[in-house]
Amino acid sequence: MIQGAPSGVWALGAQYNGAKQIAQSGTLSGIPARPKTLQSGTKFFVRSRPQYEALGAGSFMSALAAGISNTGVGGDQSTKINKFLQDAASAGKIAYFPGGIYLVEDTVFVPVGSRIQGSSWSQVCRIQRVSLEIITANRM
Repeated sequence: MIQGAPSGVWALGAQYNGAKQIAQSGTLSGIPARPKTLQSGTKFFVRSRPQYEALGAGSFMSALAAGISNTGVGGDQSTKINKFLQDAASAGKIAYFPGGIYLVEDTVFVPVGSRIQGSSWSQVCRIQRVSLEIITANRM
């Protein structure tokens, strides 16, 4: 936060309104007010990260055990990741993504109430297939 900014929040980067991306540099506007129960002076509400040390291995489901590739070369994993997240949420378990690169070409849907944990540089990366056409021109 920058002192003196009208809304108290300054940013540099992309701001999203639905699917529309807007380049942003400066004071942010339209920030909703925080409920009184979440306010502590001029600070934002924060909470600690979830702690799982009291849970056994049976509380987790592994993406690798679900057949999802994290090698970065296994092609589109969107369908498998979506099924895995749905299965974990339905079972009340934590979806665990071991370190690696998970390639996706489609939207990944995170069910309400999901708990997701990754380790050691887990990345979900969008890939886009590009088709190239070779155009030949007639030369005279």
